[in-house]
Amino acid sequence: MREFIVFGAGYYGKKAINYLGARNILYVIDNDQRLVGTKIKNIEVCNINKLKKGLKEKNIIIAANKKNSEEISRQLDEFGCTNYIFFNDVKKMNRFNNRSNIEIYRKATEWIIDNSLVEKEGKSIIDNSDFPNGYPEVTGYFIPTLMRWGYKDLAVDYAKWLCSIQKKNGAWFDSSNRIAYVFDTAQIIKGLLAVRRVYPLVDDNIKNGCSWIISQMQEDGRIIQVDDKEWKEGEDICEESIHLYCLAPLVEAGRIFGKNDYIKKAYLALDYYKRKYYKEIVGLKYLSHFQAYLIEGLLDMGEEELVRKAMKNVADIQQKNGAVPSYPKKKWVCSTGLFQYAIIWFRIGEFERGNSAFKFACSLQNPSGGWFGSYPLSTDEGAEKPTYCATSEISWASKFFLDALYYRQELHVSLWDEDFEENISKFDERYRIVYEEVVNQLRLKEGNLCNVLDLGCGKGQYLKNLSEDAPGVALFGVDLSQIFLDKINVKNLEKRRGSLTNIPYGDNSFDLVYMCESLEHAIDIEQTIREACRVIKNGGVLLIIDKNIEKMGVYEIEEWEQWFDDNKLIAIMNKFCKNVTVNRNVGYFKRKPDGVFHAWRGIVR
Repeated sequence: MREFIVFGAGYYGKKAINYLGARNILYVIDNDQRLVGTKIKNIEVCNINKLKKGLKEKNIIIAANKKNSEEISRQLDEFGCTNYIFFNDVKKMNRFNNRSNIEIYRKATEWIIDNSLVEKEGKSIIDNSDFPNGYPEVTGYFIPTLMRWGYKDLAVDYAKWLCSIQKKNGAWFDSSNRIAYVFDTAQIIKGLLAVRRVYPLVDDNIKNGCSWIISQMQEDGRIIQVDDKEWKEGEDICEESIHLYCLAPLVEAGRIFGKNDYIKKAYLALDYYKRKYYKEIVGLKYLSHFQAYLIEGLLDMGEEELVRKAMKNVADIQQKNGAVPSYPKKKWVCSTGLFQYAIIWFRIGEFERGNSAFKFACSLQNPSGGWFGSYPLSTDEGAEKPTYCATSEISWASKFFLDALYYRQELHVSLWDEDFEENISKFDERYRIVYEEVVNQLRLKEGNLCNVLDLGCGKGQYLKNLSEDAPGVALFGVDLSQIFLDKINVKNLEKRRGSLTNIPYGDNSFDLVYMCESLEHAIDIEQTIREACRVIKNGGVLLIIDKNIEKMGVYEIEEWEQWFDDNKLIAIMNKFCKNVTVNRNVGYFKRKPDGVFHAWRGIVR
């Protein structure tokens, strides 16, 4: 929904459009007739007469220097428009960011799509809103994130661009195409490793990149940095210890391709940087964004004890509202550093600290859906000003938001262990609906093998019954929680860890995929249904049993949980299925149907 009108088409107007998001801008108004009729990010620039046409009630953002802003406000007052605010006040008040959790996710993914550039081959993600060039490093480590959340086509497009710009020696350069960086190259290798399952043409690029990184290592494990002058300016941003975040992809590539030298060199570098930079690792010397690179790099390499020591020091400076200062004594925060610390806390099982940091970072989201690199901890006059990309929306903040959300959901599901049922009665109507669909599929297969997937299988309550009642079916289970999967004791069941948006099976693998009270835990409903239909054969069935939004409030729900509107869910299913139907009379436990549960069924095209 386009809810803003920006008054000012100059420098400040463009800043406002970036901050608010082009999707949210209805028009740009300007008094300079030379600009009228032009476009900024495909938004029309008009004169003030446009406001006469029923637009006076829209939120008008005055974006100009101080003198011009005062003149514009008087002009609007005379024009009868009182619903305006100055752009600087919007940023201070964060007035338009009262969003639900799902809306935060939606806006973030829209920002990513809007800021993906079409290149000669494939696509890239921009560096930042003030330097909108394709950024190889971030494009690379965005790929695993996109794969997790079901954006496989975009991930492949990113990979195609990266493969097309790799240098002959195996390296990748920075976003200015000036300097080859080991750090950037390693992040790109992470991405190519993640996408190779669906785009196997990347293998030679991975091996060439790894070989170049190895060539930059000294005998003691130190990795040579070509140009570190940007790291030396002003405060302690970071040093070459950041290369700890480069080692895990070498190990993974070494195991995949049988290159023991990659693995040996990675652990040699790990030992070097642990010895050389121990105080810096645990002492929080660097900007939180880069400090978190070091700590998560250690976690990726299995150094959990050292990680916990470092995170204990991070916890000591975390504030009650979840904020972690950019440096121990600073009074501003780094957005991406907050998300990265949240990721680490989630990965080591410290949900409360991670969730507190995550929530605070989410609250900083700009109306555009992106994040500036840093924000002040106070909007008071004279408050300490942030210095890390404080007026530029950085692409990597969106990446680490999605990663933090993923690890949050992964840990939170496991913490619900006692709340998940291990058994379901064979007389429960929800089970009967699943069982009858399985029987129907068996009949259609006429004796041929029938593959059935329980997506979001939890502790396998449906699978246990089906293994007894439908022995002729090949059963499969996928869940985000390894703890749940380990508790399933069903013979002849293949179970794999995966997410609703990243199912670890190939296209056209199943005759039936059913989801029972798992879609409600999905963040991205359309991507989940798209992914489920990807693994279903043409003519196969998608069956969803979940809760009806009209009964919201009957049970307490988790903050990221969703219940469903029939028409909206049917509309999404119709994009991938035909003959979509809904059963509104589904009983549960020993209760008769009361409208809480519905069952949606579609035949995959």
